[in-house]
Amino acid sequence: MKIRYSMQNGKIEEELKKKIKIIENEKEIRNLYEEIKKEKEKGKERIIERLKGIKRTTGQHPGGLLITLPNTKISNYTPLNYPANNKKMEWVTTHFEYSFLSKMFFKLDVLGNDEITILKKLFQTTGINPLEIPFHDEKIMKIFTNADTLGIPEFGTDFVRKNLLTLLKPKKFSHLIQISGFSHGTDVWINNQQIIYKNRELELDELIACREDIWKFLISQGIREKEAFIATEFIKKGDWGNLPINIKKEIEEKLNISEKGKIYLSILNKIKYIFPKPHAIAYTMVAWRIAYYKVYCAQEFYSSLLTYHSVVYDIWLMTFNHEVVDFYLKNLLVNPQNYKNSDKELFSIIRVLEKLEKENKKKNIEEKNNVIRIVLENIKKEINNSNNEKIKNNFRLFSKIWKMTAKEKDLYFTLKVIWEMREREVFFTHGIDLNKSESEYFKIEDKKIFFPIMSISGFGKKTAEKIIKVRDEGLKITKNWREELKSVLNINHLEQLSNLEKYNLLINL
Repeated sequence: MKIRYSMQNGKIEEELKKKIKIIENEKEIRNLYEEIKKEKEKGKERIIERLKGIKRTTGQHPGGLLITLPNTKISNYTPLNYPANNKKMEWVTTHFEYSFLSKMFFKLDVLGNDEITILKKLFQTTGINPLEIPFHDEKIMKIFTNADTLGIPEFGTDFVRKNLLTLLKPKKFSHLIQISGFSHGTDVWINNQQIIYKNRELELDELIACREDIWKFLISQGIREKEAFIATEFIKKGDWGNLPINIKKEIEEKLNISEKGKIYLSILNKIKYIFPKPHAIAYTMVAWRIAYYKVYCAQEFYSSLLTYHSVVYDIWLMTFNHEVVDFYLKNLLVNPQNYKNSDKELFSIIRVLEKLEKENKKKNIEEKNNVIRIVLENIKKEINNSNNEKIKNNFRLFSKIWKMTAKEKDLYFTLKVIWEMREREVFFTHGIDLNKSESEYFKIEDKKIFFPIMSISGFGKKTAEKIIKVRDEGLKITKNWREELKSVLNINHLEQLSNLEKYNLLINL
């Protein structure tokens, strides 16, 4: 019998040749071949592990446009990339960053904005015109002061909540504009004014947050308007060192007179990029208006937030019912053949739940937190008692090297939103309503938020639309749903619905 094989490792190849000569049993030869094949794959697995988390795209936002003169070949100035290396795309990006090209070309940002779409949807669902929302409201300001801004654009990120809102405790709208400036600048807050504020060398109202603050400050120090403008144009992009010598000398002379002036001189020296105030005002106005709905129309706010900002969601986890979540996680553990990469999916969920539990402990949420703790204790016990040594070893390895992936961050955000809804007593329907649920929109009816069909694990948009088409054709889906939907769903989909029915998560049938 002939055996064909190709190996890169010469030593392993020689060892195989020697052993084949003395092995007569075909099964043993096959087992030996598989064993050495696995040995070869270990090297690949180590490389794959090291490659996890590296950039896979160009990282350029879609609305950044370089304006060139007619008949100018951009490729004479920069290599070009296909976004995500996809050569089927009709447009390309510059290989060099804009900072390397700024002296030759003008850049125009034409950016999309989901928040305007959300405001439009909130207007439609509540009847409250966002343009009529006042910018003086104690309840709205309170959520910014208390850093209770999950889901509020620009102010809901962990960075802004922990490093700016919690520390600065804004009391008025102008403070929010400053915070917007700090969060978008480079070395404006971090590595600069954060330390100055913590040391109480300057108060919040005295800090420089936007470009216009530099201009106004320099004028207040006796610098003429034209020179102040020229200085601001250099400082706003971290170009203090190239400031015209006469202007630089005048600023240094005037600021070095007092201790406070020296502090400002230090601030201006360190700025790498600073945000324009009109941008900060526009962003803050949008954030304030959306915050209004969070305070006064919570159900509509969370419905829109989940629809437009939640990328990863799963009804099994979003119930926060420990029996339901237990079943889902145990199913991933004991039926790996039914789920692609089920062990990695399981480990990811465990880590996300651990992070959520840790976050809740910081907020002193003790009683409700038992749900997550019980789930984690149960699944870890199942893993430890498993007869599958591979699962146990992989889990131990995963615990050591784990870093949050983009998908896990999205799931974590969704579960944080759901948890906050529970705390505010904003509730979903008990499960999926095959006759009322939309494909991907968290719609509101009878003062309840309906889970979309796509929140069922494994149900994509096309599958959800097939179910909606069945009911749109006049067929009400009943308890006999298996028969009614068997022509549009596959075996895995039907099994998922059966599992949901088992835990009473198929409703109104």
